[in-house]
Amino acid sequence: QKWHDVPMAVKLGSQTIPEELTRVKSIKMNEPRVIMHKRTGEMIEHSPDTIVIQTTYLNNFWVIGSPDGTYGYYDEQCVATFEYDRENDPDYYNVYALGEWGVIRSGSEFFGSFNRGKHSTDVAYNPELPIHLSIDSNVVPYISVQFWQAHFDDTTSIRQFDEICAESPNNSARKAARLVADRLRELNASKVYIHGDASTRAANTIDDEKRSFLDLFIGVLQKAGFEIVDCVGTKNPSVPMSGEFINAIYDEAVPDIEILIGENCKISIEDYMSVQKDANGAMQKTKIKNKTTGQTYEEHGHLSDCKRYVVVDLLREHFLSFSNRRKRNLYAKDGAIRFYNPSTECKYTETLVYCMPNINGRFVLTYGKKCGDRWHITDVRFIETTSTENMKAALTECNSSRVILECSKSYYLMARDLRDSLDGDVRVVHESTDLPRRIAATSDYVKSNILFNESGMNDNVEYGEFMTNLLDYNKDANENIESSAVLSGFIQAVLKLGL
Repeated sequence: QKWHDVPMAVKLGSQTIPEELTRVKSIKMNEPRVIMHKRTGEMIEHSPDTIVIQTTYLNNFWVIGSPDGTYGYYDEQCVATFEYDRENDPDYYNVYALGEWGVIRSGSEFFGSFNRGKHSTDVAYNPELPIHLSIDSNVVPYISVQFWQAHFDDTTSIRQFDEICAESPNNSARKAARLVADRLRELNASKVYIHGDASTRAANTIDDEKRSFLDLFIGVLQKAGFEIVDCVGTKNPSVPMSGEFINAIYDEAVPDIEILIGENCKISIEDYMSVQKDANGAMQKTKIKNKTTGQTYEEHGHLSDCKRYVVVDLLREHFLSFSNRRKRNLYAKDGAIRFYNPSTECKYTETLVYCMPNINGRFVLTYGKKCGDRWHITDVRFIETTSTENMKAALTECNSSRVILECSKSYYLMARDLRDSLDGDVRVVHESTDLPRRIAATSDYVKSNILFNESGMNDNVEYGEFMTNLLDYNKDANENIESSAVLSGFIQAVLKLGL
């Protein structure tokens, strides 16, 4: 059946009993149903006939004592036992203390370090902090929207305080946004930051004006009077690495940062506890089929994705630092890649721009300057574009005396135009036929002679995306090759030219 929450008020005669004395975990009533009269065939609306009252030990005054302390009993042993379960056996605690459905742990959970007893609690909305929404546009089984806030001080606390899972008939961009707008009005909010899946930016063929899901969603909120700050990236963070990062925070391996989930976010919590990890460290999104509708969909993972998007956005500097220092990347020396300090004066003797106009649909550029016997990667471009005008503008902005394009014949005209407009040396080389081999051959040079701009990585979105792609390069699956391909070409050119 379909259920909805109902308020509970208790009166004794003319006196209304205070809510603190009658509050329980939840009260739900079933929806009315339309049924057919068996004799006349008349359609009759059958009123709600069932109420479910959910209570836990926290509602039992003979376990925790009454709020005014005048009756009941505080059972210290019972409370201590449940507290032990909360920290050491969260699944048992979830079932027997909180009255929720249990989730059997397999040991291969994507958020394996998430412990409901430690990482979920009562999280209240703080009107003094901004609201961050994180959205996922999958419509089945629901459109996922989460409400987060972040408190930055000596310690950083990222907190989820609410969720909306917009099921049918509300699983469209506009209808889900209206539900969100209603909730924001309740909170008396005015400004909202939007995070989420980069694919929400894709054009929507259903909409007559080809507007994206994100455009439609934001449009409804703006029309409702809310100021919107669009923080949705052009590319989603690495699934395995963002999962490792969040697990490291849960394990307290990232200092002075915590993630707390509100106990009221039940569907999110169930998702965090259920979604599994596949062989490559990504999410294993198992598909199931609805026997009634015949629809096939991914049961878990959408809300977990929402958490990844917003946590990485809010903690981008920490995430990039965590990613760059992992030992398994191809370019780490002694467990970390190397950086230069841009605030330190350096006498540059050579400059080189190396560009691949179309590497897996991306325009990628590396701009290096030589300082002593090392090269500083001072700037990059990492964008999806087919516009040669945009490419020429980016190459011209670098103002380097030496530019090399690794490209097909279709870009030769662009190279000729650059020769006419730039004072320096513009060269064209043929596309490599074996990029993985070139990347492997130049990786040691990166460790010893290439330094990256850490502050630029944190302040420049493209630099950050370039670095994330570089460190996520997977030679076995030939994934995330774009940055590594351009950097290896840059190094090959340096060695061939004797720079």
